[in-house]
Amino acid sequence: MATTTNSSSSDSPSTPPQRTTKRRVLSLQQRELSRKRAQAYYARHKAAVLAKLKARYEINRDEERARRRELYAKNKAAQRAQQDIQAELGNTALSALSISYILN
Repeated sequence: MATTTNSSSSDSPSTPPQRTTKRRVLSLQQRELSRKRAQAYYARHKAAVLAKLKARYEINRDEERARRRELYAKNKAAQRAQQDIQAELGNTALSALSISYILN
């Protein structure tokens, strides 16, 4: 491909890298030829293409599951910490709005 990018470690991940060259615009004939070439390659190497696709899917699935597990554990830990704080406050300190504080 005729594109190149400048990537530096100081750039933030949210800003896209600046292109140093323009992207080539393919003609309809070039796109059709490329599509036919891709179809022929897929027909010849179907098993390898599907195996690679399946492997990539499994890796991405495992990474997503791990990310969601970490997020779930983090949320559960925050909930437990909040419950512990509420339990401590409920047992030891009297709030100005609590019935026992008002009645005493």
